[in-house]
Amino acid sequence: MDEEHSSSDEEVIILRKPRYFRNRISYNVIQETYDFTIRFRLNFQISSFILERIDAHLEHPTHRNLALIPHQQLQIALHWLGTGAQYHSISDIHDVSKTTISKVVHKVVNAVEATLVDELVCWPDDVGDVVNDFSKLAVMPLV
Repeated sequence: MDEEHSSSDEEVIILRKPRYFRNRISYNVIQETYDFTIRFRLNFQISSFILERIDAHLEHPTHRNLALIPHQQLQIALHWLGTGAQYHSISDIHDVSKTTISKVVHKVVNAVEATLVDELVCWPDDVGDVVNDFSKLAVMPLV
C-alpha cells in the first residue's frame, strides 16, 4: 500500500499538563474558639456580621479554578490586617499566591469601605472639644 500523506492531513494532539489544586485550610473548624480570635483579631460573631454585609461584594461570578469563597477572602484579609505579616507568610498559611493575597486584601477593604464605613464610623460633632481635650491630656496640640 502506497499512501501519500500531506502535512495538512496529520492531526496535532496537544497534551496539557494536569492542573493540581491544593486543599486550603478551613478555619471554620475553629470558629467558636479563642484560637479564631487570636488568628484573625476578631471573634467569630463579629467576623460573621462583617461577612453578611460584604458577602455580595466578594462573590465570584464563576466557580472555575476553585476561586476563593467570601469567608476565605475575609479570613485572609483579617489575617493580614491583624498581623501585618508579609504577603509570602500569609500566602504560605492560607495556601494561595502572594498576588492573590494582595488582590483579596484590596477587595475586602474596598467592600468594607463601600458597605460599613458610613454605618459604623462616625466623627464627633464637637471635634474642636476633642482636639482641646487631647491637647490637655497628652500635651500635643492640634491632634
